[in-house]
Amino acid sequence: MSRFATDLLRIFSVSAIVFNHVSWPFYAIYPGDGSDEIPFVVTLINQIVKPSTALFIFLSGLAFASSSTTDAVSFYKKRALRILPPFLFVSFLYLVYHDQWSVQKFISSLHDGSASYHLYFVVVLFYLYLLFPFLRKVPFDARSISFYILFFTASNAFISFFAPEFWPYSYLLPEKGQTMPVKGVIQYSMIQWLEYFTFGLPLFQAGIWIGLYQNKKKAFSWSMLLLSMILLGIGFAIASGDFLFRISMGLHPDAAGRVWRTPVMIFGAAVIFFLLQIPHRESPALMKKLARSGFLVYLFHPFIIEHFQSDLGNRPYHHFLMVIFLSWVCAILIHEVSVRIPYTGFVFGEGRYPDGKRKHFIPQLLSYSRNWYTN
Repeated sequence: MSRFATDLLRIFSVSAIVFNHVSWPFYAIYPGDGSDEIPFVVTLINQIVKPSTALFIFLSGLAFASSSTTDAVSFYKKRALRILPPFLFVSFLYLVYHDQWSVQKFISSLHDGSASYHLYFVVVLFYLYLLFPFLRKVPFDARSISFYILFFTASNAFISFFAPEFWPYSYLLPEKGQTMPVKGVIQYSMIQWLEYFTFGLPLFQAGIWIGLYQNKKKAFSWSMLLLSMILLGIGFAIASGDFLFRISMGLHPDAAGRVWRTPVMIFGAAVIFFLLQIPHRESPALMKKLARSGFLVYLFHPFIIEHFQSDLGNRPYHHFLMVIFLSWVCAILIHEVSVRIPYTGFVFGEGRYPDGKRKHFIPQLLSYSRNWYTN
């Protein structure tokens, strides 16, 4: 997959996640018949961009497989500097911001991302990162593919037995969306995390395989591009049709439209196949900057959403765009500060400032305004 395609997907996916989070109050009241304009449009967009979170896992595996770091110790050190400091920092901020701070709460939130509703995903990625040096050695062959099919099937069967509300096809159950207690001593959070790995691990492995084995000199084909666009339409029809059917069976929109369900993964696979058809080319400098800042958008965007939540009822479409725009602006500013002011780079995941020398903020800010598009 080309650098242009991955950067484009990263920027689009982050923006889509922000949109889904800021528009959730309208999505959550979708009546199912399309009678209300705003919930209908929000729900339609939500289903179009539903695979975004899962695609981030795929992109992580793809990026790691394409990196030159093969030593496990070097890999862990590099990823720890990139992920852990900003994760620790924002976990602390969210707990303080919501008046939930305590040392015990902070420590307990580190293993599951419970400091904020979206940080679980960072922890999922971190656990997959721990497995990467081993997963990189898994060959792309029939035996490995069979293992992942068996793992996916068995895990879904286990989840459906202990927690039917997590089962991707729970609308087939007579309860029709009623939340059922987890049986026995199995904890709710354990089943939920099993669900994350049931879908996340194969996606991460798929990214690794494509990064290692794809043909980077593949010739462009209009017929393959057309086929990929047709598959995109089919994938969306499967995901949205599944959602609408679950709604008609009485499920709440949030439960009916879960990210972690098989139709969404099928749609995500169609998106990946489409992006693989884009010819290899380098991204423009601005796109690279945006893609690099995407992780910061994900970490900090709930602050923007909560700060402007009171304005949600007035012209909601403008509100959605404003929150997405401000989330990107804040992330870019944080990124630029982190690579120009000593020690802040460690806090925000840059590891160190570019050349190891002390940089003064004002001269760098003035210089940056002149060469934004050229460096």
